[in-house]
Amino acid sequence: VCDRLLCCLKYEYEQYLDVKATLPSVGKSVSTPQGKGKVAKVNVPNEKVTVQLESEATLEFNASQVQTLEE
Repeated sequence: VCDRLLCCLKYEYEQYLDVKATLPSVGKSVSTPQGKGKVAKVNVPNEKVTVQLESEATLEFNASQVQTLEE
């Protein structure tokens, strides 16, 4: 708690990269509890993934609810 932004960003950057590596990339095909779709957006700090489903609906899911499909 030094009140220096760059200090905090440098500290959190490694954690950010670790979480990002576990999340599917934008455009990847995924399976969700609501059906299959493509990743439209990734929210790394909150570990959330926004998916556009085949039905054209766009929903946000916890990363644990989404599985990447092999293409």
